[in-house]
Amino acid sequence: MCDIFGYTMDELIGERISLLMPPEEGSPHNSETKVNLMKWREKLGNQPSVMPGQRRDGSVFPVRLTVSETHRDNEHFLWA
Repeated sequence: MCDIFGYTMDELIGERISLLMPPEEGSPHNSETKVNLMKWREKLGNQPSVMPGQRRDGSVFPVRLTVSETHRDNEHFLWA
């Protein structure tokens, strides 16, 4: 994955998923990002969907995304 997006593993650890998305899709200030992931999860189940991804150099390309969820210790987690 690091090669595809142009980052090192160290640069990605602990970062938001929005780092790998164009600003209009995944801005950290866009409160809709989490809501959108939840909507995609409800709509698609575990089926992949294609959305735009953004490389470190700013180029945009299609990414196949699957959203999953889990619950642990009264917390709700979504991952893509």
